Amino acid sequence: MRFESRASNLKELILSGLIYFVVATLIFVILLPIAWIVVTSFKPEPIVKQPYIWVFTPTLENYWHIFKIRPIWKPLFDTSIIAVSTSLLSLALGTPAAYALARYEFRGRDDLAFWILTFWMSPPVAFVIPLFIIFDQLRLLDTHIALIITHTLANLPFVIWLMREYINDVPREIEEAALIDGYSDIQVFFRVTLPLIKPGLMAVGILAFIFSWIEFLYALIFTSINVRMLTVEVTSYWTIAGVILGPMTAAIVISLIPAVIFAFILQRHIIRGLTLGAVRGG
Repeated sequence: MRFESRASNLKELILSGLIYFVVATLIFVILLPIAWIVVTSFKPEPIVKQPYIWVFTPTLENYWHIFKIRPIWKPLFDTSIIAVSTSLLSLALGTPAAYALARYEFRGRDDLAFWILTFWMSPPVAFVIPLFIIFDQLRLLDTHIALIITHTLANLPFVIWLMREYINDVPREIEEAALIDGYSDIQVFFRVTLPLIKPGLMAVGILAFIFSWIEFLYALIFTSINVRMLTVEVTSYWTIAGVILGPMTAAIVISLIPAVIFAFILQRHIIRGLTLGAVRGG
């Protein structure tokens, strides 16, 4: 028995070690490119294209370039406006739709939900040409409105599906009790359901913000001069003469900061929101 106990403990120790090793490897693989970008953004020009040099005297000349010589303020402003508007609009449209799919019985409800899911799985390039023609006819190309509409349409399927799961986690008995107390369906939705799914709203809103912030294809095709997204601005440092690596990495770091700060400040809501559907029935 003692031998079997030691063997069992050894197996558990080996398994735990393997798990920690795999997790550490994944973290290293994920963080290494980010660390390289951050380090490169502080490298002086003579060594900026030498990736094997990690010890040097840091400089802010690359950040000086993107803020003074070639200001990044407008792309930063445009991206912020579009990402925040997309997040709010996606929640405003997606949450009521998710509530209808979760709470009301009607013919073809499951088919409609699956149809919405197919848009989530569809490649963005499939919608580029139709949207381009529509925006061109409406004279909306190279405007904030075009990207806000596009990003909202792209985010709505996952917003609806995730919010539907969060709403399903709210016991129907709570809403039924509110109806008995004289609340209307709309009052139940705003006064009872929404406060209970606040973690889900925060999590999905942050995800919609980040997806809009990092989107590239639609930003590249639907904008040119008047509106500049950060993702497109970063590619402008890739010229015929070569890559302006220092300012490019500095611009990438700046583009990462708002999303990281936003997620860090609201991480409690993200964790609670993303795990809300996993504890159903627990």
